[in-house]
Amino acid sequence: KQPELKLERKPSLSKLEKTKILLDRYELAVKKLIEDKQPVLGKNIAKVCTPEISAPALTDSINKHKDRIAECLKSYPENWQNLRNNYLPIQKLNYLT
Repeated sequence: KQPELKLERKPSLSKLEKTKILLDRYELAVKKLIEDKQPVLGKNIAKVCTPEISAPALTDSINKHKDRIAECLKSYPENWQNLRNNYLPIQKLNYLT
């Protein structure tokens, strides 16, 4: 009889925590674009994200997390200032809150 393998479960992140991580990642990308004097567009954000994603994946993730992004923007008004002020899809969500 083979010994049973027991996998240790890592504490999973809540959906809101995952959304905050996503926003942090996009905020870093926007900061880099501003520093490099590049336009803050979805395709550019996607390109400088770490790891790099496609522009449609960026749009899909924002649409998928739309309600939670709006909640984060309302709950943490001091966070993600570059993203709030420079990227139109996030600005639209910000005005919905």
